[in-house]
Amino acid sequence: MSKEIHLSYESGNNLYAIVRRPSDGKVWDVAGGDWATWSDGNIDNYDIALTDKSGDFYTADFPTHANVGAGRFEVALFLRAGASPATSDNLIGRGIIAWNESAEVFGFETDGGLTAAAILDVNAQVDAALDTQMPASPTSGSVNAALKSIDTEEIEGQDATEQIRDAVREAGVGGWG
Repeated sequence: MSKEIHLSYESGNNLYAIVRRPSDGKVWDVAGGDWATWSDGNIDNYDIALTDKSGDFYTADFPTHANVGAGRFEVALFLRAGASPATSDNLIGRGIIAWNESAEVFGFETDGGLTAAAILDVNAQVDAALDTQMPASPTSGSVNAALKSIDTEEIEGQDATEQIRDAVREAGVGGWG
């Protein structure tokens, strides 16, 4: 229970989350402690209240009940308009959370993006991959091939940045044409 569900939203509101299992469309029934087939009349059983932590930040724990299981789950975030959750409440965010039966596997963002921790992890993996020796014969069109062409060609009047940019464009890497 580590406040895996979180959202930046104006303080002073009543927010809640509903967790769905995309594989079969079931909804997490907080009251029943199991997955259920959606019923509009039971929406009050599905809501997970978010706590206003002030400073426009809300959090809630992802369900840790043994019946949740492992998987990727959709978390929909709503602004409660009345005294209790209703199907007419406004959806204000959504995201995916990967769960391994007891903890979050990847970061959660309300737009489906990566959290700062997940981005740092990806960056570390990319850095490790790039921190390798360039092959003697790099694959044609690769970043290594573009960099090797700079190393072996003298281009008068261009600084290194211009040379790299031009070589990468010529190789068609990174979406530059």
